[in-house]
Amino acid sequence: MTTESDKVSMKFRELSLKRSSIKGQIKKFKNYLSSLELVQLSSIQIVELSLKLSKFEGLSSKFDDLQTEIEVLNHKNLDSELDERDSIEQDIILCIATAKNVIEDANNQEPYTDHVFLSTVVIEVSNPLTSATEKVRALLDCGSQSSLITKALKQKLQLDTNKTNEINIIGIGNNLCHKNDFYVDDLITGSNNEEELHHIKESVSKALSSACFPLRKYKSNLTSILHDKIGTIQDIQESWDVFVNNLHYLATLQIPRYVICDNARIIEIQAFSDASQCAYGACVYVKSINQNNEVSIKLLCAKSKVASLKPVTIPRLELCAALLVARLTRAVCSAVRHQYSRVVHWCDSSVVIAWIHSVPRNLKTFVANRIREIVEITQPSSWRYVPTSENPADHISRGVNPSQLGTLSLWWNGPSFLYLDESGWPTLNLNMANKENLPEVKTNLHTTIEQLINFENYSSFTKLQRVIAFVKRFINNSKNPHIKRTGFLRKN
Repeated sequence: MTTESDKVSMKFRELSLKRSSIKGQIKKFKNYLSSLELVQLSSIQIVELSLKLSKFEGLSSKFDDLQTEIEVLNHKNLDSELDERDSIEQDIILCIATAKNVIEDANNQEPYTDHVFLSTVVIEVSNPLTSATEKVRALLDCGSQSSLITKALKQKLQLDTNKTNEINIIGIGNNLCHKNDFYVDDLITGSNNEEELHHIKESVSKALSSACFPLRKYKSNLTSILHDKIGTIQDIQESWDVFVNNLHYLATLQIPRYVICDNARIIEIQAFSDASQCAYGACVYVKSINQNNEVSIKLLCAKSKVASLKPVTIPRLELCAALLVARLTRAVCSAVRHQYSRVVHWCDSSVVIAWIHSVPRNLKTFVANRIREIVEITQPSSWRYVPTSENPADHISRGVNPSQLGTLSLWWNGPSFLYLDESGWPTLNLNMANKENLPEVKTNLHTTIEQLINFENYSSFTKLQRVIAFVKRFINNSKNPHIKRTGFLRKN
């Protein structure tokens, strides 16, 4: 009979064989890279190396999962297993870096003409001089130059090149095309002079509009510029210069990799979320307490997203941030190897917390779908309220100057109340009466029909008949006041 220890031993041997196979693949890929160092690669060899590199990169995640299982089974020799992990991972990283360097060097070399493959496209163009349709072959995509395309068109159709307002154009009947900067159907151009940019924009737009091809894509993905209809924003260049000049502060940041204190007896996951009209995000902290009840709180990870360009209410953005932090904590909990006692989610929106404690089917679709996923990932009881001033995720949603980031204790070490007992944490009393005033709640209409005549009040069917007859007579007389029915009731 096979004992549990025998099963563990067999499983360990099986995993060790798989690890040896991965080592062999790494060695084989090393030898392959060595054979390429002194050879000038052709385009086929570059593609082959790229495919092999893509397959080899998948080996990294495969080894990580395999090594994790081995470390769990061989936890008594954990130090040696960790050294083995570092050694193999270093070989994998070195191979990937070498392969990418070989590909980059090969791409930077001047290619042989026999090794260059150019895509072409055949376009049918109507010649206004002869009213005939000509087939023009134009270079497309890699290796193509707009000058070759337009020059071929000019020679094929026997057209003249004109200069209008300092912009080189080609006249095709009444249609005008920009000569230097059009690439198939995209205009890729620019200028360091604002006046010249306006001149180019107006000239090209006017030229193409005359050919019934108006341009409409003068847009920006920056919300403030997109909504600035009359051009009132004047400090874009100044704010950009300030941003660029402060980027060098990021190089001075020192982030500790070990976030758990020594001899930790309690480990908690504390997660925060926040949103604004610009962005929303989430950050996760690890709170650890050692044998001497000393508390350590360190930032583990964070994630941010840019808010939609479409107008979205703040409660909806806060809900998106809550969903983001729920997904982030799920990923953290599945990756953390240490045993944690609990997970706490913090949000500074009382509306979102009330939504989480509501029934999803009573909410509108946008909110209901996200609340349903949040409830599936987390426990509603794990959500707590935090004031905005003590919410570290507020720095994600509003942004921080790089020069100030290194000294933000709230960001790196979390809010001060986490160092206290739970009795000192902020609380929020969810008034049940306020749930009726929550936004995004479905409106339910309930129609009730009151009985005009209560049949239970009549002792006999004959009396009920007479009452209904008098009611119908009253209705008829009300509709026809000039022809009223009176007297005794008759069968007709």
